[in-house]
Amino acid sequence: MCGIAGIVDFSENNIDEKTVLSMSRAMINRGPDSSGHKKFKNAILAHRRLSVVDLSKNANQPMYDKENDNTIVFNGEIYNHKSIRDDLTKEGFQYRSKSDTESILFGYKNYGSKITSQIRGMWAFAIWDNAASTLFLSRDRFGEKPLYYCLDGKRLAFASSLSAIEPALNNKEINPDAVLDLLSYEYIPSKHSIYKNVKKLPAGCNLTFNKNGLLVEE
Repeated sequence: MCGIAGIVDFSENNIDEKTVLSMSRAMINRGPDSSGHKKFKNAILAHRRLSVVDLSKNANQPMYDKENDNTIVFNGEIYNHKSIRDDLTKEGFQYRSKSDTESILFGYKNYGSKITSQIRGMWAFAIWDNAASTLFLSRDRFGEKPLYYCLDGKRLAFASSLSAIEPALNNKEINPDAVLDLLSYEYIPSKHSIYKNVKKLPAGCNLTFNKNGLLVEE
């Protein structure tokens, strides 16, 4: 179990780095082994790591692909990452770790959003394409790994948990429909959360956010 978080902002406001660090600290229970964050003009991504596949520092996150200017934060495990690694190595990608994270990162460059149809496993990840100024979020088909997001104008915040996204919220208005669902079913179903302006990315869905707006696709 790891934790991912970040903010992307296309307004004229600067992203408060302290806010993202607060989001990261809220996830320390999800990833005690290491932490890191990476800052760009319009985005800051943060990660809390629980080491599983590759225990070395080479697999620490955020993981940055300098050649293609893409960065990933990832929570989960990809079961077929070795076969994807073999295919991408033949395409000329040079790995610097033994992690499944790097296979997603390179796979996104090679296949685009279709990488999610290639991988098998459980995941929630975010990729920041700095050259295209585009954020790509994805959640596994069964929704094993949580992923919350909040769109506020030209600013989008995301995180692995509600407690982690809270520092980024300007409005914490409670969603009465979610309260009713919680009392009725003892959980909040579908894409909603306890906060009116925070949503869960549905299982098996991808989210793209750039200057043109937000798009969620299955």
